[in-house]
Amino acid sequence: LRKSWKIERIENWAGLGFPDVFINADGQFHLLELKYSEHNAVKLRPHQVSFHSRNQNGSSWILVKRAPENKTAGYEMCLYHASQAIEVCQNGLKTKPKYKQNSRDNWENLFDAITKQKEASQCFGY
Repeated sequence: LRKSWKIERIENWAGLGFPDVFINADGQFHLLELKYSEHNAVKLRPHQVSFHSRNQNGSSWILVKRAPENKTAGYEMCLYHASQAIEVCQNGLKTKPKYKQNSRDNWENLFDAITKQKEASQCFGY
């Protein structure tokens, strides 16, 4: 991650549905729920869907790391905005992400998608 960012891992006891990671990116605050999927399903608990739905006007995200189809491929990383939480819960990785990349790609673009929402809306199609 970027050197100036401050990252905090949030423990489960902080509140039901509260995302896993709090990011202070040069004074801008972002929340990130981390998920792993071996297939299309993304297991979001009801409290997580509720939290993201209530906070969809902010910078709240779901990042899903999908298992590679073979050992030579990198992981697929799919970034969803909080406003997509219900759809991701229902349709999993069939939901079109706001940003998608291979884990071997340059991570700066993923960070930009999280931190530059106005610019991201033009660049990444939301």
